[in-house]
Amino acid sequence: MSTRAGAPGTGVARRPEPPPVRAARLEDLLGDPAAHRPAGHRALLAADRRGRPPAEAEALLDDFGMGAELVPRALGGHFDSAEGLLRILRPAARRDLALGAGALDSFAAASPVWAAGRPDQRAALAALLRSGERAALAAPAGLADHTLQVRGPGLHGAASGIAQLPRARALVVFPRREPERTGHTALLLDPAALPPDRARLRPRPPGPGLRHIPYGDLEFTDCPVPGGSLLGDPGDGMPLALRSLRTARTLTAALCVGAADTALRTAALTGRPDHDSRGPQAGSERRDPRRTAAVLSAAFADLLLCDSLALAATRALHLRPAESALCSTAAASLLPRLLRGTLQDLSTLLGARILGEEGGAGILAKHLRDLPALGAAARCRAALIPQLPLLARESWSREPEPSGELFHPGGPLPPFAHAPLTTAARRDVLGAALLATAEQPFPDDPAGRALATLTRQLRADLLDLRDTARALPAPRPGHAAAPAWFSLADRCVLLLAAGAVLGVWRHRRAAGDPFLADPAWAATALHRLAVRLGAPAVDLPASCTARLHAEVLARCARRESLDLYRTALAG
Repeated sequence: MSTRAGAPGTGVARRPEPPPVRAARLEDLLGDPAAHRPAGHRALLAADRRGRPPAEAEALLDDFGMGAELVPRALGGHFDSAEGLLRILRPAARRDLALGAGALDSFAAASPVWAAGRPDQRAALAALLRSGERAALAAPAGLADHTLQVRGPGLHGAASGIAQLPRARALVVFPRREPERTGHTALLLDPAALPPDRARLRPRPPGPGLRHIPYGDLEFTDCPVPGGSLLGDPGDGMPLALRSLRTARTLTAALCVGAADTALRTAALTGRPDHDSRGPQAGSERRDPRRTAAVLSAAFADLLLCDSLALAATRALHLRPAESALCSTAAASLLPRLLRGTLQDLSTLLGARILGEEGGAGILAKHLRDLPALGAAARCRAALIPQLPLLARESWSREPEPSGELFHPGGPLPPFAHAPLTTAARRDVLGAALLATAEQPFPDDPAGRALATLTRQLRADLLDLRDTARALPAPRPGHAAAPAWFSLADRCVLLLAAGAVLGVWRHRRAAGDPFLADPAWAATALHRLAVRLGAPAVDLPASCTARLHAEVLARCARRESLDLYRTALAG
C-alpha cells in the first residue's frame, strides 16, 4: 500500500483540537452552501448529475485532514470517539450525504485493521489514510453480495457493489474458508499489487442514490494471496466484521440527521422575502401558516428523536459496549427510513420548487434519493429478532436505569476500544430509560401532562411487547422467523427511540438546558412515535407545536444547527 507523497494531512504531531473546534473549522472551510463555492449546492448538484465525485469539495476535506479523523490517535490520527467523528462529519453531511458517507466507507474498511491487524498493517494503513487515500471493504457473505472464498493457495469468486473500490489503495475482504467452510477469514490487500489477470476490478455506473460515490465489482480467479495479508486468526472474519462494522453503520445512520437539518432549514426559509429574492410565491403555492407550522414542528420533533437515538447509540459504543449492539441496530434500522418520510413531508411545503433541482430544494431532493441507499431495515430486523426472546426474559422490567452520561451531547467519554464489542445484547438500556421515566414526576403544564400520558402509554406498549415475545415460540437458528417477530422488531425499534428521547429530556432538564429541558419537544416526539405505533392516548397541545415552530425559526435566524448540538453554521 503506497501513499501519495506530499498529500494533505500527513503530519499529525501535536495533540488535536477538541472535536467541536475541529467541526467548527470544517464548517467555516466548507462555507455558505448557498454561495458559489466548491462545497456549495450548485457544485454538489452538478457532480451528482455527472455521477462523479465533487473533486473540489473532496479537496477541501483533504486540506482539512479528514483522513486523519479516521485514524486512531495512537497511530498518528485524531480519532478517539465515535461521537467526536460524528460531530466532524455533520458539516459535510448537511451539504451532501455522500460526502460524509464517503469518508465512512474508508473508516469501515479500516476498523477491522484497527481491531485485529498487526502493528505493521495498522501503521501502513494509518499512513495511507492520513495521506488522503481511500480504503474499501467487501463485507462477508450474508452481509453483502459476494461469493468470495479461499480455494487452495488463492482467492476465488466475486463481490459486487463495493464503495470506493475504483480508487481504493487498500482493500479488506472476508472470503469463506474452503473446503472446510468453517467461517470467514479477514484479509488486507493492496489492489495495485494484485495480478490483473487474476483480480479484475470493474467500476459500476452510478445508481439512483449516492451517485458520486464510486462503486465497483471485483472478481478473483485463483488469485494468489500475498503473504502477511491475514487480519487476526483464520476463521474469525465474521465476528470481526460484525464488531468492527458496528461503529461505521451507527455513524452512517447518524449522518442522516444532517440531511434532515438541511431539509428542515430549507423548508422553513423557502418563500421568506428575506431569504428568497424571487418573493414568497415564486415557484411555489401560497403556504397556509397553520399547516406550515405543523409540518415544521413535526419534522423538528422527528429530527430530535432521531438525533437522541443516534446520540445514545454512538455514546453506548464507549459507555455500554456490551449493550451497544441493540442501540446500533435500532439506529441503523430507523433513522434512514423515518427521516426519508420526514423529508417527503417537508417537500410538500416547497411546491413546484422541489422539481427545479436547484439550490436548497435541489439538495433536499438529492437527500431524498440518497437516504434509501443508506437504509438497512431488513438486515437490522434479521439481527434484532434473535435478541428479542432473550431481552423479554432477562431485561425488560429488570434492567436498572442507565446513567445520564449516555444522553449527554458532547459529554466526556472513556477511550474507544474495538475489542469489548459483542455481537448481540442481553440488556436494553433504552428500554430501561423508558420504564424508569414513567415512574418519575412530570411538569404540571399542558406539555408536561401530555408527556406523562404518552410515556405511560409507551411503557405499557413495551411491557406488552415483552409479554408477547415471551409467549411466542422462539425463532430457530437457520430457519425463517414467524411474521409476528418482524412486527415485534419494528415496534421494539420505535420504543427504543422513545427511551432515547426520554433519556435526553430528563437529563438535559436536570442540567438546565434552555430548550431540551422543555417537555414540548419530547411530548411531540413521543406523540409522533405513538402515531406510528397505532394511536396516541392524548392529543398534542397546541402550545407544543408553537414552541417547536418558534425554535426552528429562531435557530434559522441565528444560523444554528437544528440537531441536539445547536452549533453555529457558516454563511
